[in-house]
Amino acid sequence: MDRMLAEHEPHGAQEARDGAEVYQPSPEEEKLVRKCNAIFERAKKGKSKHDYPWINYYKMFRGKQWQEQRPSYRASEVFNLMWQTVQSQVPVMTDARPKFEYLPQEPSDRQFADLMNDIAAADWAKYNWQFTLTELIYDGELYGTGLTSLKYDPKKSCILYKTESPFYLFPDPSAESFHHRCAYTVHAEPMDVQKIKRLFPEKSDYIKADVVNFASEKRVDLTQVKYNSPSNDQLYVEVQGGYDNNTIPEVVVKTFYMEDDEVVESAVKDEADESAPPRMERRLKYPAGRKTVIANEVVLQDGPVEYEDECIYPYQRYINYILPRSFWGISEFEPLESPQKTFNKLVSYVLDVLYLTGNPVWIVSTDSGIDTDNLVNQPGLVIEKHPGSEVGRQEGVQLQPFVLQMIDRLKDWWNELSGSQDVMRGIAPGSVTAASAIADLQNAAQTRMRAKMKNLDAYLQDFGQQYASRVMQFYTAPQVYRLTGKDGSEQYFKMHMSKSPEGNPVAMVQRYTDTGLLDPEVKSYQLRGKLDVRVTTGSSLPFSKVENQNRAYQLFDRGIIDAEEVLKSLDYPNFEAIQQRMQEKAAAQAQAEAQAAQQPPPAAA
Repeated sequence: MDRMLAEHEPHGAQEARDGAEVYQPSPEEEKLVRKCNAIFERAKKGKSKHDYPWINYYKMFRGKQWQEQRPSYRASEVFNLMWQTVQSQVPVMTDARPKFEYLPQEPSDRQFADLMNDIAAADWAKYNWQFTLTELIYDGELYGTGLTSLKYDPKKSCILYKTESPFYLFPDPSAESFHHRCAYTVHAEPMDVQKIKRLFPEKSDYIKADVVNFASEKRVDLTQVKYNSPSNDQLYVEVQGGYDNNTIPEVVVKTFYMEDDEVVESAVKDEADESAPPRMERRLKYPAGRKTVIANEVVLQDGPVEYEDECIYPYQRYINYILPRSFWGISEFEPLESPQKTFNKLVSYVLDVLYLTGNPVWIVSTDSGIDTDNLVNQPGLVIEKHPGSEVGRQEGVQLQPFVLQMIDRLKDWWNELSGSQDVMRGIAPGSVTAASAIADLQNAAQTRMRAKMKNLDAYLQDFGQQYASRVMQFYTAPQVYRLTGKDGSEQYFKMHMSKSPEGNPVAMVQRYTDTGLLDPEVKSYQLRGKLDVRVTTGSSLPFSKVENQNRAYQLFDRGIIDAEEVLKSLDYPNFEAIQQRMQEKAAAQAQAEAQAAQQPPPAAA
C-alpha cells in the first residue's frame, strides 16, 4: 500500500523518509564547509560584475532580441547581424587544425619530443578534439571567455578534454589568470542525484536534490513571454511552475581547487647526529594544492590535487578580447548589442509604415449601411452606401527617404565596429582590381583576427603543457596508437610511460611492422629536461596561407629552398608520398649516371 501511495506524495517526501539518518559532520568537516562556503560567496560576488549580461548575449545570438511581446500588428523583425559576425570569424579560425608541437630543451630529448608529438596527434584525431576547440571559440565569442578542462578518466584509460560552461566556474576575484594571483577556483554545477550517489556511495544516504528543473533556466528557455503593464512601467514574465514526474532531480556539486595554507607538524631526526632528539618541523599539508568536493553541505571528497602540474587547476582559459588585469575577457557582443537593437527597430519601423500604407485604415460613417466585415482588399470591389454618408480610406504616413539611408549607414557602422569587412568575407572591393592590392586589403582586414589567433596561441600553449603532464603521469599501461599520414598511410606503435630511478619520465615504445606484427625490440626514451610547446595558428588563416604559398614559390625559383620545403609550406595533402617518389627518382637517376660513367668510351673507328 505504501508503494502505491508513494507516487501521490509531494516531491521529496519519499527521499526525506528514506534518508531519516542525519549527517553528523566532524568539527574539522564543519570548519572546512564554512571555509569553502565563504570562498564560494566571494567568488560569486566577484564574478557578478562580469556575467550579468551573458544570458542576454546568448538569447541575442539565438535570435531572441526583443525584450517584450509586441502586438501582432507591429513588426518585430530580427536581422541577426551578430550571427553573421560570429559565423564569419569562427570558420576562419578553425579552417585548419591549430598545430602545437613539443620541442626539447636539451638535445638528448629530441626522440622523446617526437614521440609526444605522435601521441598528441593520435589523441587529437581519435577523440575529435577539433570539435571541442571549436566549441571553446564559440564560448569566447559569446561570453568573452572560453574554458576547458583536461582530466583523466581511469575507467576509460584516456584523457578527457571538454569545454566547461563559463556559467559554472567561479575563480578568485583577484585572479588575472589561472597562473597569476589565483588562490582558488570553484566549479559549481547541478548534476543528477543518482549519478552523484554512484560516484560517492559511502555518502549516498545524505545526498538529496536541491535543484529542480535547472534545464529551464533563462539561458536555455527562449520561449518566455514578457508583457508590459498598461498601468505602470513593470515588465511581467509568463512562467510555467509546478513539478511533474519527468523532472530530473539535481544537486549542486561544488568542486574547490585551492592553495591551502593548512600546516602539519612532524618529528624529524637529525641525520648528522642520531643521538640528538628529533625536532618538530612544520610543513604544508597540501603543498601541491587541495581538492574538496561538497554537496548538500556534505564533504564528499577532500585531499590533495590528483594532477602533477605546476598549475593546480585542471582548466585552460581562452580570451576573445583581452580586458587588462582581469580574468574575464570581452565578448564580441558587448559593443554590438545596442547597434543590433537599433537596426531591428529601424527595419521594423519601415515595415510598419509599409503595412499601414499598403492596407490603410477605413473610415466608415455609422449611417452608411455598409457591413465593415465586407470591406476587404479585393481588386475591383464595388461598395454601395447610403447617400450623404462617408466611406473612404485614410492614407498612411509616407516613409521618409532618410530612413533607408540611415539603415545603410548603420550597416556600414556595424561592419566597422565588428571588423567584418566585405573583403574578409570573400567579396572583392569594386574600386580595387589588382590582385596584389586585394591581397594587401585582405591582410589589413585580418588585423583583428590575427589578434584573436594570438590569444588562441596562448591558450594552446597552456593546453599543451598540461596535456604532456597528463600523458607522463597516467599513460602507464601499454596502449596502441595509430598515426594517419596525409597520404592516408597508417602507422601503429605501442607505448607506455614509466619512471627512471632518478624519477624522470621514460617512454617504452614498440613499433609495428608493415605486415602488422609487433616488433619485439622495446626502445626506451628518457626525458632528462623539459619540453617547450610551439604553436602555429596564424599561418592557417586563408589569406596568410596564400601569402605563404607565394613566398614559397619565389624562394624556390631563386634556389633558396628545395621542392620538399615547398610541399611542406603548401601543406600538400600527399606530400610524404610525393617526397618519397622524388627521392626514389633522384636515386635512380644518380645510379644511372654512375653506371654510365663506369662504362668505357666506345673505341675509335
